[in-house]
Amino acid sequence: MFGNCCQRYYNVDYNIDAPYLAVSYKIGKLNLDGSVRFNSSRASGHYASNNGLSVVDVNQDGIIQTPERSVPVVNPQASSPVNYRKNYFTYSVGANYEVMPSLALFARVSRGARFNADRILFGGGVRADGSVADEVAVNFVNQQEAGIKFRRGGAYVNLTAFRATTAEANEIVIPQQAIINNKYRSYGVEFEGGVDRGIFHLTAGATYTHARITESQVTPALNGNIPYRQAALIFQATPSIRTDRFDIGANVTGTTSSYAADVNTLKMPGYVMTNAFASYAITPAIRLSVNVQNLFDVIAITEVGQVPDSVPADGIDTARAFPGRNISATATLRFLMRGRAFAVAAMATVLVSVGATDRAAAMDETVVVPPRPLPVPKTVSPELQRLIGSPMNPSWDQHPASAEAWRALVKTYAADIETALPALMAREKVTIRADRMNGVPVFWVEPETVPSENRDRILLNFHGGAYVFAPGKAGLRDAILLAGRGFRVLSVDYRMAPDAPYPAAIDDAEAVWKAVVAQYPAKRVGVFGSSTGGAMTLALVVRAKAHHLPLPGALWAGTPWAQLDKVGDSYFTNDHIDNALVSYDGLLGAAARLYANGHDMADPELSPVNADFTGFPPTLLTTGTRDLFLSNTIRVHRKLKQAGGVSDLNVYEGLSHGDFERDPDLPESREVYGEAAAFFRQMLAR
Repeated sequence: MFGNCCQRYYNVDYNIDAPYLAVSYKIGKLNLDGSVRFNSSRASGHYASNNGLSVVDVNQDGIIQTPERSVPVVNPQASSPVNYRKNYFTYSVGANYEVMPSLALFARVSRGARFNADRILFGGGVRADGSVADEVAVNFVNQQEAGIKFRRGGAYVNLTAFRATTAEANEIVIPQQAIINNKYRSYGVEFEGGVDRGIFHLTAGATYTHARITESQVTPALNGNIPYRQAALIFQATPSIRTDRFDIGANVTGTTSSYAADVNTLKMPGYVMTNAFASYAITPAIRLSVNVQNLFDVIAITEVGQVPDSVPADGIDTARAFPGRNISATATLRFLMRGRAFAVAAMATVLVSVGATDRAAAMDETVVVPPRPLPVPKTVSPELQRLIGSPMNPSWDQHPASAEAWRALVKTYAADIETALPALMAREKVTIRADRMNGVPVFWVEPETVPSENRDRILLNFHGGAYVFAPGKAGLRDAILLAGRGFRVLSVDYRMAPDAPYPAAIDDAEAVWKAVVAQYPAKRVGVFGSSTGGAMTLALVVRAKAHHLPLPGALWAGTPWAQLDKVGDSYFTNDHIDNALVSYDGLLGAAARLYANGHDMADPELSPVNADFTGFPPTLLTTGTRDLFLSNTIRVHRKLKQAGGVSDLNVYEGLSHGDFERDPDLPESREVYGEAAAFFRQMLAR
């Protein structure tokens, strides 16, 4: 049975070989790119349709019931052949011109194709000898588009005008069986934009399309008609207000009217549908959420069922629509374990109930550890011993209550870091130069002398800072320390929360990566970062794989924030042991929620440890025994090894999170950056 319309049998193999070539070139502010693909598609096999109705004892009980008197039968022995091959080219050519840092113009001409498979078997598209006409086997889409992109501060606008011609050879079985062999032409304009202003956020989009059937080989009377379900205007907008304690907003989608079928008889009315959401954090551990689908309970028809191409005699037809109003409420309770006080109370409970024993005490699958002194190890350098013995980071347990409070904290931290940069630059003998790539601000950090082996190589850097801190030059410490080892480093000043939550940072990373690989062979480019920068390094490869971009030659992820939420052993075992981050349940967790902005933290672009690591470049990983992100780093290493990749894991005795960047004078820090430089020298192509 197929689509509840018919009975069919087919056994067909489809194979497509598609080698392609992509090139890009930059001349000043003009970026050019092009690609061409040769497609060799082939199909072979056989198929058969319903041979009529027969009397069949389906359940083999010896009795012919009424339904068994008219059983549709398909005889595979009476099948027809399928045997055809089609070769064709597809291509894309584009240009992007940066008028100014906030404004760019772009244009693209492309030809795409679809190799039709089983949908042409039963509509008369396959000839008796198994061959297929060219225009039936392959449908082409030819498109031209041009537009502008504007981005300034917290606002952006993309406006695209387009024109397209396409063909479709197909069979539709729902809602009504029909054969299609049409050609279409369309033109229109597409808008996409957004605004972030403090706690207010808005994204919106709309597309106007003028589309017509230019030629119908099956039903010439359709020529000039509007394609079915093609609305002239579709639109959406999502306004929201977000603070640390509450989120409230709505998603509004809508469409103008459209025809239920190509004959343009029945018209489905347009609609505007609103989905609303709100959440409130009663405490850091308790959050209440309400979601309302179809808030105003509108009737939004998307498909007409039985007779879409005419008005039924009784005036009644079936239709498919979005569900009516639906309200759901959720209460989320996060269990927190705050340091030794919890351990003492839990331990006392266990001792009272079972007495003193040498067995491990456990409660709700949690091992209770008694309070104990933790000596400073004597197996590290004297400099690191002093750092380990220093007080906990006093800022770890801050919870900024508003976007303004976050910005004030960011400004204070940045000022402290930038004060120390001139001395660090002088020691490492590097210079800093501001630039832009694809509209994203970047910094070139360059040594006085670049060794000959590194002259055709660059390193791309993403700074740390919990997706919130270290904007501008405050994010350059990692870049300076590796540039001082003889590499030209390009550091990305990506957008961050609270003004630009996910996916702003990874979007900026991808934009810069596209610009980099347009100028440099990818295998000569290394990517690195520490903490958040280490996670961004991994997430960039996840995004590049998904979008079929070239991959870097090598990676260094220093103590990467590879799991954004609190999952992993060392989030608990090194809680209050790491004297830099101290605990997830403070400023770190607040920053995670601020950047994720309601998205699933398990998403590989937010928690790259959950990604598929197949095909990843050679990767160096660095962490320490007291690092809150020790498990993050180890888990990435194991995933890389399990995927057959090259991974070098270095675990340093006594290091807390990012100590090698926090105090570059440590002997251990010099060793960390020396190993990273040696790794890139070994792995990057020359």
